[in-house]
Amino acid sequence: MLTGKRKGRLFLIEVKNSFAGEVVLGQDGLSATTKQEDAPMHGIGLSNVRWETEKYFGELELKTSQREFSATALLQERSDSF
Repeated sequence: MLTGKRKGRLFLIEVKNSFAGEVVLGQDGLSATTKQEDAPMHGIGLSNVRWETEKYFGELELKTSQREFSATALLQERSDSF
């Protein structure tokens, strides 16, 4: 499920997805890929989300509950005037 809201200069984007098994966290606090096949090609999505969130002066929150993983990003509109 993907939802998004805007209020003034703030944007809230939330993604929820079901999962089976366990979420394994890496040293960076992001979920680590457990895929064996083509492992270097997996597990970079959330690091890209974190980078973009920081670029827009925002926050990224990751949670798991009852077999559901959620990523919530709060972003601020950037002003090119500074």
